Amino acid sequence: MAVSRVDETLTAVTTSLVDPDNSTEPMFLVQFLLEKKKETWVRVRGRSVAMRMDDNRQAPADPTSSIFQIPRQVVEHPDSCCLFIAHMISSFNLCASLSNELASNIADFSDNLVRTGCFGFFVLAHVKMVEETVHVVEPLFDPDQNVAVSTGASRKVLKRLKKETFCMNQEQSNGDSSSGGACVVCLEDFSSSVKLTKLPCSHVFHKKCIFRWLRNSKSCPVCRTQVE
Repeated sequence: MAVSRVDETLTAVTTSLVDPDNSTEPMFLVQFLLEKKKETWVRVRGRSVAMRMDDNRQAPADPTSSIFQIPRQVVEHPDSCCLFIAHMISSFNLCASLSNELASNIADFSDNLVRTGCFGFFVLAHVKMVEETVHVVEPLFDPDQNVAVSTGASRKVLKRLKKETFCMNQEQSNGDSSSGGACVVCLEDFSSSVKLTKLPCSHVFHKKCIFRWLRNSKSCPVCRTQVE
């Protein structure tokens, strides 16, 4: 997982936690909660601002969690506490630098609680590892020139492709099987009564479908080969 961002939240659930076996002794607990998320962003080329495009239909992955107790003698020594926490969260298979950074932050947070005079604590460390995917798209409008920007094939290419028009019976008679059985643009089956167009990559489509597609894109909808 290529992590783009790590969000960390440390919360003191309670600062008066006692040992259930000995009410005169404090207890120090830490819950490490790790949640992995994916975010999709779309950015227009030439602009720094991106738009988040989350798919709410995709169920988030179940977070993994672990609760461990820190011995009192360890809590009283921040360096030892950091090493202890790093060891306890090593089972989450984090990279060494991230594991050490998180352990150090939790140890510092715990040390501040102890310094403020808490009797015992229960600390929740909620860590979100976010994988960001950014799709860069071409602008449909150029604000500097105040004109629309074409992202489709040029008129010259469209004119040339018009010469590739044929009917299904003609194609079959030549023994060419590259056309397949249906147009991937409209998903309707080919028929001998409808004109077809073949792109340079040999993929075949309904003429009206592919020309409508090429007015907005310069690539084949099947293999993404550029038509120019």
